[in-house]
Amino acid sequence: MPGKLYTRDKLIKWGVTSNIICHLCDVEAESVIHLFFKCSFAASIWNQLLIWLGVDRQATMWVDEQAWAIQFMNGKNSKAELYRMSLVGCAYYVLQERNQRIFKDRRRENSTLVR
Repeated sequence: MPGKLYTRDKLIKWGVTSNIICHLCDVEAESVIHLFFKCSFAASIWNQLLIWLGVDRQATMWVDEQAWAIQFMNGKNSKAELYRMSLVGCAYYVLQERNQRIFKDRRRENSTLVR
């Protein structure tokens, strides 16, 4: 089913957990749409990166971020490439932090991930 995180679904199916709440914000049910970037934890990281990149806007959901990148950051100039690398890096570190919290019970602050 689109939008599901299969790791969480498998853990619930296997009876390892029944918790569907996002481990990053502890507020809403976890889904791909929530993690990128409806989740307040993930959105705060992306918002800080947008400021660092000099992009004057707030984080939106993943589909909207992709559409914005295609429209405004699709060139080969250094700003566009840095934006795209930052977007992919942010997604990577958000998932990495999520997995650390689920499987290793380790937590880092969003400021640490931004650095």
